[in-house]
Amino acid sequence: MNRRDFIKIIGGLIVLAFAGRLSNLAFSHGKIRVVETKDGYRIIYPDGRFLDVNETGLLAMDGIHSGKSIDEISREIATLTGQSYEKVLYDVRNFVDNLKVLNLV
Repeated sequence: MNRRDFIKIIGGLIVLAFAGRLSNLAFSHGKIRVVETKDGYRIIYPDGRFLDVNETGLLAMDGIHSGKSIDEISREIATLTGQSYEKVLYDVRNFVDNLKVLNLV
């Protein structure tokens, strides 16, 4: 196993932990549901709307639903993925802006 495969496996385990946490939180509060799909995850809202996200999007949504700031979410994702904080911050801001346009946050 090379380093890249190892990082993918560890990243996947971290995401599964977050997905499970978000799913349990969602079911216990009756707000949203998270379903794993072939390409990532589908977040399903009570009104039937849904959002398909990848692992990073799921981490961001977990942070949003946990009440974390964009800065906190970006720092966590940057730490987990090894990407630069500035790049992740830019991406998370765009993601949140898109969610606002769709009235999902």
